[in-house]
Amino acid sequence: MNIFAILIVQPRRVASPNSQIEHYLLLLFDALEPDDFYKTEELNKLPGTWADVYRPIPFIDAELGEASDWYLKFYVEGDYLSVHVLSANYDGYIH
Repeated sequence: MNIFAILIVQPRRVASPNSQIEHYLLLLFDALEPDDFYKTEELNKLPGTWADVYRPIPFIDAELGEASDWYLKFYVEGDYLSVHVLSANYDGYIH
């Protein structure tokens, strides 16, 4: 699945977003397949806003040569395509 969008990264545990995070998020979005869709859920902190959850997403880090399954939660906002990533981590990892 190719997503052309303005990617808005809202990391909680990272002091400042950087190009490496954006690079991996774009690779993760590119790895998405329709069968990876898990559910759509309303966000507790943003009532009326719905986010899609994908898991497990098989992802191979070509630089490290490692394969892992990932969890991704995001929502799309506005008339233009603006993607807000709420969570992107190893599937099963506390988030």
